[in-house]
Amino acid sequence: YQAWLSSHKPFHWFIAFYGILKKGGFDVIIGNPPYVEYSKVKKDYKLHGYETERCGNLYAFVTERSLKLLNSYSSFGFIVPLSLVCTQRVETLQKILSQLSKSVWLSNFAERPSKLFVGAEVLLTILLSRVGRKVESTFATTEFIKWTSDERADLFDCIVYHSTTAKIKSHIIPKLSSNTESYILGKLFSHTEPVGNQLLKRSKYLIYYRTSGGRYWKVFTDFPPAFKVNGRSGQSKAERALGVKTSEILIPIIAALSSNLFWWWYTITADCRNLPVSTVQDFPIPTSILYDSQFVELGRKYLDDLRNNSTMEVSQKSTGYTETQSFKVQKSKHIIDEIDRVLAHHYGFTDEELDFIINYDIKYRMGLGK
Repeated sequence: YQAWLSSHKPFHWFIAFYGILKKGGFDVIIGNPPYVEYSKVKKDYKLHGYETERCGNLYAFVTERSLKLLNSYSSFGFIVPLSLVCTQRVETLQKILSQLSKSVWLSNFAERPSKLFVGAEVLLTILLSRVGRKVESTFATTEFIKWTSDERADLFDCIVYHSTTAKIKSHIIPKLSSNTESYILGKLFSHTEPVGNQLLKRSKYLIYYRTSGGRYWKVFTDFPPAFKVNGRSGQSKAERALGVKTSEILIPIIAALSSNLFWWWYTITADCRNLPVSTVQDFPIPTSILYDSQFVELGRKYLDDLRNNSTMEVSQKSTGYTETQSFKVQKSKHIIDEIDRVLAHHYGFTDEELDFIINYDIKYRMGLGK
């Protein structure tokens, strides 16, 4: 037995913390769990009876276990990946959190220009929660917080939480920080339909975009961006295309997806690193914009400007000498703002709401916050 005990080092929570767990659990649990895919350790370590097994990451398992080790008057705090608030596979963990916590605060952090952990390129959420009869029932989030290194000392003092019960989808907790954003979100779902309703799996009318890259801009075009490897034309692995139903709606949909409003939508709903097709498909648009001649003209003007301002960027990679069409979207910001002004009329935005959208994230998008 002693040899087995020494080699296997068994651990049992109730035995190891008998006095604490007999009384109901821990008063406080805080930590920074490992962000490791279960598939990487599955050969050596098997889970049994965890509801979060389908989440596929150790941080979800550690969070579930910790929440269940708390007593009925407790506090909890973990630093976890941003995926907690926007990824479908962690929906089970979100449900456990809502079941076991009376109040929840979620603050969401970018990794550029500065990051919480120096040297770690990870987008993070700080999860805080409390349990107890005297605890006020709260569910609050923040915006997607960006900051520079010289702002670090004051970072936490400047956090603004916004109480919300809204979920955009069953697994998406929107990253919001104000009533203005809540009002905008409400109007997006009023008298609108998702872009996906205008798409076809097979169509000759295509919208081109990239699923990765573009830290502060997402580019949609009606032409495939130029891409060459060793002088031969090709296609980037990140390039995707979506087909629309008719040629008439191609340009207005591209204009809507190129708006400041879509950038805001992407930021509050996605993981802020990749652009999944669902984020595009779910974007709510009024069908009236598809047949607004002014909006169509602005879309054409934007695409012309985008193409005229583009350059070919050259790089040397393992695959060879690569040339990629690079878009200087900042130079077209004045046209994008006009697109948003027309959109505001169709969504019914107030002047305050339109101003918020046009200036959303402008410090970093225009290169002023590096």
